Amino acid sequence: MRYKNSDEQSSRSAWPALVGQPVLLRVLRSSLWALLLCCAATTAGAQETQSGAPPKSITVVMDDNYPPFIFRDSSGQLQGILKDTWGLWEARTGIAVKLQAMDWAKAQQAIQAGQADVIDTIFVTEARKGIYEFTAPYAKLEVPIFFHHSVSGIVDADSLKGFTVGVKDGDACIDVLREHGVDSMKKYPSYSAVISAAAAGDVRVFCVDQPPAIYLLNQLGVEKDFRRSVPLYSGEFHRAVRKGDTALLRVVEDGFERITASEHRKIEQKWYGSELTGRRVLPYVRYGAYALLGVLLVATTLAFWNLTLRRRVKAKTAELSRSLEALNDAKRVAERTLARLNATLEAIPDLLFEVDVEGRYLDYRAARAELLLVPPDQFLGRTVRDVMPAAEAETVIAALREASIRGSSSGAQLRLNLPQGEHWFELSVSRKRSSTPEDDRFIVLSRDITDRKRDEQELARHRDELELLVQERSHELVVARDAAEEASRAKSEFLSRMSHELRTPMNAILGFSQLLEIEGALLPRSQRFVQEIVRAGNHLLNLINDVLDLAQVESGRMTLSPEPLPLAELGQEVLTLMQPLAVQCGLTLTPGVFDGLVVRADRTRLKQVLVNLVSNAIKYNRAGGSVNLDAAVRDEQTLRITVSDTGVGIAPERLSQAFEPFNRLGAEFGTIEGTGIGLSICRRLVELMGGRIGVASTPGKGSEFWVDLPRDRLDGTQTGQADAGAILAPPASSTRPAKLLYVEDNPANLRLMENIIGHHAGLQLLCATSGGLGIELARAHKPDLILLDINLPDMDGYAALAELRADVRTRGIPAVAVTANAMPNDAHRAHAAGFDEYLAKPIDLMQFDALLARMLSPAGAGR
Repeated sequence: MRYKNSDEQSSRSAWPALVGQPVLLRVLRSSLWALLLCCAATTAGAQETQSGAPPKSITVVMDDNYPPFIFRDSSGQLQGILKDTWGLWEARTGIAVKLQAMDWAKAQQAIQAGQADVIDTIFVTEARKGIYEFTAPYAKLEVPIFFHHSVSGIVDADSLKGFTVGVKDGDACIDVLREHGVDSMKKYPSYSAVISAAAAGDVRVFCVDQPPAIYLLNQLGVEKDFRRSVPLYSGEFHRAVRKGDTALLRVVEDGFERITASEHRKIEQKWYGSELTGRRVLPYVRYGAYALLGVLLVATTLAFWNLTLRRRVKAKTAELSRSLEALNDAKRVAERTLARLNATLEAIPDLLFEVDVEGRYLDYRAARAELLLVPPDQFLGRTVRDVMPAAEAETVIAALREASIRGSSSGAQLRLNLPQGEHWFELSVSRKRSSTPEDDRFIVLSRDITDRKRDEQELARHRDELELLVQERSHELVVARDAAEEASRAKSEFLSRMSHELRTPMNAILGFSQLLEIEGALLPRSQRFVQEIVRAGNHLLNLINDVLDLAQVESGRMTLSPEPLPLAELGQEVLTLMQPLAVQCGLTLTPGVFDGLVVRADRTRLKQVLVNLVSNAIKYNRAGGSVNLDAAVRDEQTLRITVSDTGVGIAPERLSQAFEPFNRLGAEFGTIEGTGIGLSICRRLVELMGGRIGVASTPGKGSEFWVDLPRDRLDGTQTGQADAGAILAPPASSTRPAKLLYVEDNPANLRLMENIIGHHAGLQLLCATSGGLGIELARAHKPDLILLDINLPDMDGYAALAELRADVRTRGIPAVAVTANAMPNDAHRAHAAGFDEYLAKPIDLMQFDALLARMLSPAGAGR
């Protein structure tokens, strides 16, 4: 160790040689001791007089584990050189000392926060000089790099790059490593934590002061596993107080000056475990000691002046030393900063220029000289206008103007033709302020962005090509869409026209056949012929309807109106409608329990599905069999409707074909008529309503078709009960005397209507073959009911109705659209145009009689 009172130490070492000398010498020695103590007391009194009364107690913080200076024994009590030394200090000064050992980072925080008065075991660094007032050093310590024996090549701080170094948080070693560019460090709260981590293999390299490192490595028994380098640096232990607290600093220093060298040696011998070897005092040294006593007696009179002068010189010398050290440190920092700056500039691949406000080149740095427009000797001292083309020079001047106003400018681009070809550059300009704006300087960073510009141009070319391709594809899609829409319209028009053309002759065929059946004047054989005609006509009409429905579903033009439907009402309606067919086939219809079950679906289309399923169950059943229509709750969201029969069933290999269009599953070779479209339409309709349809069958025992649809519930305005009798009640058979006007251009249909009306007593029929004639007859005769065809030679039925409604004389006459236009939207269009009823051809006589009963009954007279 190196103590502050090193002179006193050398003098004290001679005292043991004087033991056993004559009494006079012992008296002289005692006198000298008394004189020295008197001088010390006088000096201490003078100091206390100058600086004020010393404190009664102080708190000292230090590192918690720095053996042998300070550490904790097995019971947790502090032990070590510093504990004993501060104990002597307390005894010499009479000031109570409270030692607090803690993590080093916390110790520094405590002294800076005013929670402690003195911090011990601290090294001097540049950063700490602005925070603390330091005592003179009292111990010199070496700080090497410790590394595992499996690691080689570590000789100094520069060789640590690439390694993670274990350090104590807040240690001076951290600053030293950072100055050498070592940034990968793992911090621990104490030296013992660092050594424990190294022993456990958590770190392979660590920086720790040599005394505690050797102590702790031996304590853990791993001293042979680690090597150490030459000292990274040498540190000196100081004690320090907060910056500006010089009075407390003097109290601390004075207290330690009162501890003798022999007392220090005893403490060191105690904790280092070996005595310091003393040298034999030679005779001439002993006589020199006698002479020294005489000198000391003579020098007593000069003690106070000498002490005062020494203190002043020492203080001034320390101040000058600190200033010189600070200056040297600042110089080293500046040199390192300049070296880093030069390295950074050398690493920048861009061109760097310094120019003035006029754009005159003052300096440059070019890592790639080939990017310079001209050699340096041709542009230094000249302006950018002298060197660059006019347009590019103006770009640079504009960037300088912006930087002079805003302080910086970025993003300006220019293109230059260099000897090796065209290059693009992007400018970043920053202003360097000076005392006057005219002396401002600008740093211009010119970055080569040629590759980026080429990529942008290539990207723009690809983008243009892509846009052109997208436009071409979009045009093709538009053309394809238009073609598809045109094809869809053509298909719809074709289906509508075919429906109209087929229904027009079917109207005459079925109408006259029904009249023949009603008259009953035919022979039985002829009656059978008529029945065959009616059956074949109805089959053909069903085929037409199924084909139109299938086309509507597949084209996506069918619109549905989902609503809450009570199954009790709909099921009763379906069974009532199918009852005559079941009776005719000798079958029994069995209804299930529908009360309280509500499904969400389109009423018309669900009825169409159930009628189709029940009809098939009747047609493909056996004599005396039964058909059951039932429903049940499947889960919270779904209801299942089932139609089961006792028929022949479906073979397992044909079940997957049940819903294919025009596939009758082999029934096409039997006597039962059908189109093979019904089940396909049922599946499409059920899916459009958000449901599923399926079948299970056992050959020879029967089949069960099921439909799953969403559940719903009724609101307060719906009853959920049906009056099947009201729904299917036959129309009234009598009408009041009335005059009818039928506007129709087809002669067969006119004759059919004349024969139908002829069966109703009291009805008079007026006929017109064009829309204009019909309007004239309506104005002249004011009929009670107008039957108006839609396709007329001079105007369509909608235009004729509009004129009738516009005329006050015919405005109130009820009008019925009687037309072969039977597409789903035709009925909606007729009602929207103002027709009171819509009747599709071919005309069903019972349906027509019911219409007449509604329109011409006394309650329905007038519009």
